[in-house]
This record gives sequence, C-alpha cells and structure tokens, in this order.
Amino acid sequence: MKNSLLLLLLALLFQFSLYGQGRQPSTTDKTPKFTGGSMAMVKTRTKPKDKKLGLGAPLRPEAIENENVGAAFDTMEEGDYDVAIDQLDDYSESDPDAAFGLGFAYYLEGQTDQAIEAFRQVAVLDPENTEALYFLALIYEEQGDYEKAEGALLDLLLIEPMDLLAWYELGFLYLDAGFYQDAFDCFENVLFIDPEDPDAPYEIARLHAISGNTDEALNALELAFENGFYDEDFVRVDPDLEEARNTARFAELMAIYFPE
Repeated sequence: MKNSLLLLLLALLFQFSLYGQGRQPSTTDKTPKFTGGSMAMVKTRTKPKDKKLGLGAPLRPEAIENENVGAAFDTMEEGDYDVAIDQLDDYSESDPDAAFGLGFAYYLEGQTDQAIEAFRQVAVLDPENTEALYFLALIYEEQGDYEKAEGALLDLLLIEPMDLLAWYELGFLYLDAGFYQDAFDCFENVLFIDPEDPDAPYEIARLHAISGNTDEALNALELAFENGFYDEDFVRVDPDLEEARNTARFAELMAIYFPE
C-alpha cells in the first residue's frame, strides 16, 4: 500500500514538474473565449479517439422513483423513441428523470431542438445535474455552436471541477478554435484528475508541436506512451507531429513502445 501511494505521489510530482502546474482544476480564472454566436466553426483537428460518453444510446439514471418514467426508459432502450417521447412528456415538466430521458428520446429521434429544450429543463429542475449540461454541450458542439457548448461545459465545471470528460471536451473546443493555451490548461487538468490518462499528454504533445516546441512535444509524447497511448497508426500520420517525426528521438520512442 505504501509503495502504491509513493508511486502515485511521484507521478503527480512528475506531472507538476513537467508542466509547472500544481493547482487544483478550477474555472474561476477562465473567461469565455467564444462570443457573439460563434457558429459553424470548422474543426481543424482530428481526435485520435473519441472520449465522449456519447449520445448514441440513452443513459439511464441510477434511481428512477416514478415507475412510469422507468417504463419509458425501457421503451426507449428497445428503440421505440417516439413512444418513449409520449410516455415521458407527461412527466417532464416536474420530474428531472423524465426530462433527462425525454432529451435522449428526442435526440435519438433526430429532433435536436426539442432535445436541447428537454436537457435545459433538467437543469431547471435539478441544477446540480452535470450530465444534462454535458449532453447539452455535445449537441451544441455538433451544431457548430461553440459559444453555447463552452458555456454549458463551464457551467458544469463550476459544479464539478473534477469532471475529466468535461475538461477533455472543453480542451478540444479550444484546440479546434486555435486557443492553444486554454486547450493546454484543460488537458493539464485532465492529468491532474487522472495522472495515468494516456490521451491528455498526447494532446499536450500536439499543442507543443503546433507551437514549434519539438522537445517539449517529445517529452509529452513519451508520457502518453508510458501511460498506454496505443494508437500507433494515428501517431505515424498525425500532421501536427510532422516535425517531431523527423527527429531521432521520435524513432527511438516508437521503437521502444511500438516494437515491430
């Protein structure tokens, strides 16, 4: 047990010494970057893999008190979204679980505007419901409305500053838009929450490479590999890492972590 705690402490110290950051994640020092209806922004970065919880399948609340709402979730999980909408609509004005399910049902039925309204209703009925804010952000991002996506994620992180997925998604919003320092801060916070996360140091490597800091990019890339980043094919073609790939150290790292 002592050895495990020591390794964890060393890992944390390594993260802080590498990136010069020892503070706890917080949104109190952040101001919104997207203003004036930042719509339909073109993404310039490709994620090595998608870390989203995703809206492809309904997320069922842990404890549903209303039996009829629970039955509606059963209906939705069977794929009968239009029937589930009718079942949930009767309760969505007063029951946050019903409103949450209604948001999923509308989204899966392709009615995104109604899904947004339902998830907003969850936030009214249950202001501490971070999952509704997260899925709102995902829908806004799909629509290209980065301003609203950012707002939902910042609201979420004010409630739960240790939400790894929210920091990760906010980091990609900033990375896509070219706010590299803000993206860097978000991925650092992911590492604070989970020092063994393999994807955050990879994104930090990309940010360093984009900024022309090849040595720092390789340091972060090595940490990503140590943490278990496994997408070898993506690493070998990622345009952001082109300069780093032209170094002897990159070849050495690939030989160590992806031996043929």
